[in-house]
Amino acid sequence: MWIRKILWGLPFCLVGWGWAEENPSWDNVQKEVTKTLILEEKSLLSWQAELREKQDRSREEEMFFLSLSLRAKKTDDALQAMENMPAFSQSPFLEVWGYLHFAKSCRNYRVIRALCERFPLEAAQSGSDLGSTEYFGDVMETWSETRKAQWLHERFLQTESKEEVKNLFSITPSSFWGERWLEQLYSMGAWLPTLERFRKEAIASREYEDFIWYLRCVWQFRFQPEFAKGQRDWEWLKELPDWSLATQNSGIASQFWTLEEYELAIPYYRKALKLEITEEEVKTHLTKLVSAMMPAEKLVALYHAEIYQRLAECYQKLDKKTEAQEAMLQNRKICEAFGLLPNAWFAGATQAFTGQRVVEQEILQKEEKNENSPAYWLERADYYRGRKERHLEKEALEKGLALCEPEKMVKTIVREKVPHLDIRNDWTSYRRQFLWYLTKLLFDENQHEVATKLLLDEMQRFPHGETGKSAARIFACDFPRFILEKNDIFWDWLDAQEKWEHTEERLVGALLRRFPPPKRPEAMERMEKMALKPDASATRCAILGWVENRMGEPQRSIPLLETARQRAKEQNDPQTWETASVTLFESYLDIGDWQNAEKIFPDTMPRLTYEEQPQWLRRVADCAEKEGYADDAKRIWRRLKNVTLCWEE
Repeated sequence: MWIRKILWGLPFCLVGWGWAEENPSWDNVQKEVTKTLILEEKSLLSWQAELREKQDRSREEEMFFLSLSLRAKKTDDALQAMENMPAFSQSPFLEVWGYLHFAKSCRNYRVIRALCERFPLEAAQSGSDLGSTEYFGDVMETWSETRKAQWLHERFLQTESKEEVKNLFSITPSSFWGERWLEQLYSMGAWLPTLERFRKEAIASREYEDFIWYLRCVWQFRFQPEFAKGQRDWEWLKELPDWSLATQNSGIASQFWTLEEYELAIPYYRKALKLEITEEEVKTHLTKLVSAMMPAEKLVALYHAEIYQRLAECYQKLDKKTEAQEAMLQNRKICEAFGLLPNAWFAGATQAFTGQRVVEQEILQKEEKNENSPAYWLERADYYRGRKERHLEKEALEKGLALCEPEKMVKTIVREKVPHLDIRNDWTSYRRQFLWYLTKLLFDENQHEVATKLLLDEMQRFPHGETGKSAARIFACDFPRFILEKNDIFWDWLDAQEKWEHTEERLVGALLRRFPPPKRPEAMERMEKMALKPDASATRCAILGWVENRMGEPQRSIPLLETARQRAKEQNDPQTWETASVTLFESYLDIGDWQNAEKIFPDTMPRLTYEEQPQWLRRVADCAEKEGYADDAKRIWRRLKNVTLCWEE
């Protein structure tokens, strides 16, 4: 067995792991620092020196000091700021991600390495690529491959603790560093002996965590020819003990499922169903199955229902029809008994595989009682979708859509005991779903004219309603090639919308692109008249200006965007004013007008991240230099140097 070393006395550990809501977030601090520096309200070096000399800095000041030290390439000061910080201001992995991300942008590999050594779990949760050796840069580039592997192995030993592994789905410091170590060994061609060592350790220790760790490692290299499916020897599983917890067995089964070892997964799933769930398992495992509060009895039922679904899928993969049918029926039985949402698609797919229609008969028998229930017709359509019987799915969707008329539905719809998905208690929610599934089916079946007419009718009947907007969204986002650019329904629908938002933006762009280039200016002019109506929302000009900019018409977009900014102020719409400012800034740069771009740059800052702000000002400098204004370009570059010394001119 390995000697496990629990060495948590790493340097620079932060004191306190709580979430202090009243403390400033790293993102907000970074925005404030960037704004102050980019507007030259303070000097980077003098501000950093001022904070370094200050005693008893507050947490906010430590964060300012950390940001400034990284920007000024003062690595020792940055590490000292992290050591002094008393607590996380937000969830630990988010804050560590912020530190890692910014340290990477500053190319400060010492800080990256220190963060990954101290907070491997948070580094893993925030993005494993930021914690890999690739970003340790010059700290490790002179090391040999063996030295890198040794260093990663040391991190693995320092963090390997069985108390860390709470369940199959958690990421732990040991697994994080272990995977990095295996990646390094693979690059050296030395991973197979290490994997074999893990296997022997799992047999010798006879402990669940060691076995799970081995299976995770197998998954990491599952595509390698030396260890491909069908070439693995699993006879040694007989040497392992019987696991006493249900969640241990289902956890192992899930690992075999991911490895496509379905024959091996089945016995573990079966045993998980036989074992009684402990109260501790409910607290530590089953509560993670759902986001809402649920009684323990119902959680256990949900857990068992999901296992039966996985079993049915395993049996399908192994071409065992009787067993697949039995597992699927057990799944439905549990769902019905505990008021859980049955997976009709899964039932249909299973019955299509087994050739049986038991569930179909159950659904058909419920029709008389539920003929006016939208949820019933959605379930029925889902079932036939699983069976891939499109004509019966279409029939169910058409009946459900016909039900969802406002005059029929407003007074009659009640929330079913088992709601379908997350449907609200109103007719539009049902109708949107029927509309989407039905039009998708029609387009898939090449019934383009029928689908197009269905959507156009919806836009015409409900120009101010949610279902009309859903129809427009389907056209714009999913099937733009079927937009009829000369059909007035599209134009009338856009003109009927008080505000233009994402759906309108997509439709405006798709509609204009449907015109051939010679006809496009005329179409743009028609759209501009609609946007520039005296009483129109500022969002119209902002959206159309953005679309024209993206269609290669920056000069044409400028009057629209200037109007959008003016109207947004009059209409007290700061969000539209900010978005229009950003697009106008881009249009100025696109035509080479760097002077106006620099003038409105402060207006764009609220909509930009702290990383984007200097990047966008850099575009002004590049544009000024391109246009022959070298002195102005140097002046702007001096402003950028005040933001960070990590950029090179």
